[in-house]
Amino acid sequence: MKKDRGIALVTVLILFVLILALGVIMLNIVQKATKVTFSTVKYETAMEAASSGIDAGISKVLTSINEGKEADGSFNITLGNFKVTVRIEKILVARAKGTAIEFAGGYQGLGKGAGQVFALYLITSEARGRNGELFTIEANYKQVLKAF
Repeated sequence: MKKDRGIALVTVLILFVLILALGVIMLNIVQKATKVTFSTVKYETAMEAASSGIDAGISKVLTSINEGKEADGSFNITLGNFKVTVRIEKILVARAKGTAIEFAGGYQGLGKGAGQVFALYLITSEARGRNGELFTIEANYKQVLKAF
């Protein structure tokens, strides 16, 4: 019995070390999860800023067409902590062909008819944050210019 006197103390110390180790592991997991969450929020915010740049680019194309100006070029906008660079490039002007032209003409508000001319634009939006976040989106935008 005298040999078993210190066993309770040793058992409690081993359990204490195991519980302490579990606590450290859990704290480490929570810390990493917080970093991942913060990175995800920064990524999603950069994506939203770049998406807004695409919307601004489409608006610029439509405004330029309505004013009879060329829509090529680039411009910068600031959205919160992000500097967004939008580049617009006209990559194709062509006469639309095919039987679906009547449907497309109706969708664009031009009514029936063949021989419509459309322009295809490449719009690139790059959102760059103050903390090094970077997100780039490219989009093609097709706009019917006129009908014959």
